[in-house]
Amino acid sequence: MQQSPLFQPLSLRQVTLRNRIVMAPMVSNMGITSQQGICWYRERARGGVGLVIVESTWLASFHDPAFVAGLPALARAVHAEGAAIVVQLHQPADIGGEAVAVTGGGSAREVTAAEIERIVADYAHAARVCADAGFDGVEPHGAHGFLLNQFFSPRTNQRRDLTATGSPGGCASAWRSCVPSAPLRATVCSSSTATLPRRMPLGATRSPTRSSSCRSWSMPGSTCWTSPPASGRTASTRRWPRR
Repeated sequence: MQQSPLFQPLSLRQVTLRNRIVMAPMVSNMGITSQQGICWYRERARGGVGLVIVESTWLASFHDPAFVAGLPALARAVHAEGAAIVVQLHQPADIGGEAVAVTGGGSAREVTAAEIERIVADYAHAARVCADAGFDGVEPHGAHGFLLNQFFSPRTNQRRDLTATGSPGGCASAWRSCVPSAPLRATVCSSSTATLPRRMPLGATRSPTRSSSCRSWSMPGSTCWTSPPASGRTASTRRWPRR
C-alpha cells in the first residue's frame, strides 16, 4: 500500500523533514527557554511531527543574554526527538505602525523611518541568533493584524513613503506592493536571509486583508503573495484567515 504523502519526507532548502506534519505556533506562556517550555516542545516533537514552529517570540527577547543562552537547549531537545524546529519572530503592533487605529483601539501614529530601520535590524539579529543556537529556520510573523500585516493592508497602511501599499485592485498590484516594492516586508525577509546560512529556510505568515471596505485586498490579489519569485529565499508561506 502506497504511503500517504503526508508521511513522506519533505525538503525545505537543505533541511529535510521526516514527514509533512507541522505543529503551528501556539502561545504557551511558559517561556520557551524555561525547563517547562523546553519539556513541552520536546513532547510535541516526540509525538511525531516533522516540524515544530515555536510560538511567536518577541524580537526584543533576542537582545537578552539570558534568553539567548537558553535557546540551544530548546533546539537540541526537539532535534533529539527527530523533528526540525523554526522560530516565529514577532514584532507587536503597539509601536503604532498604522496611520489608522484599529476599531476599538487607541490612537495611532505612523512608525518613523528610524524605527523601521531598527525593526529590520532586529529581525536580522534575531535570525542570526536562531541560526547560531542551532535552529533550522525562522518565520517572520506577518499575520493576525500585527505590525507586518498592518503594513500589507491598504486599510491600515496609508503611508505616502516607500512603505505604502499599492492599489488594492488585483493580483498585479498586490504583487508589486508586497514583494518588490513594499520594503518593510521584503526588507525584513531579505535582511533576515542575509544572516542565515544558505541551508536554512525562511518561512513567512500573513493574513488576507479582506473586508467590505474598498481599501482591502481582494482574495485573488491577497493570495498572489504566496508565490514568491524563484530567486527568493522564502521556502514556505502560511496563510491565516483574517480575525
